[in-house]
Amino acid sequence: MTTYPNGTVNPALLTKLTSTIALANAAIATALTPFGKSVIQYDVNSFMHQVWNNHASYGITHVGVPSEFCDGYSQEDWDLCVTQHQGNTFYWMQDIDMTTYVHQLVAKDMYGVIKKHYGVK
Repeated sequence: MTTYPNGTVNPALLTKLTSTIALANAAIATALTPFGKSVIQYDVNSFMHQVWNNHASYGITHVGVPSEFCDGYSQEDWDLCVTQHQGNTFYWMQDIDMTTYVHQLVAKDMYGVIKKHYGVK
């Protein structure tokens, strides 16, 4: 089950958000249809959840919220993230932004989707 970054689950809200995102994605897909292969729809939400739910396989060991932000929410995390150069082990830079490493993961996945869309190996 998907958890919120702070480790809690609100099933009713999760269901509503999941439904809303699915409806939005469907509407976007419909709106993009006239453009054919010249436009690619990328679902960053699904990929970010996949990274979050499988964080250890990406080498991300610091996912606790609110205590594990790379931006210095605590001195210990700041030292680990910045001083010891272990920012790639954090998911969150602060409570609304992922770290550079997670941005890189998204970019790499997006690149793969683009290549597949155009049949590039």
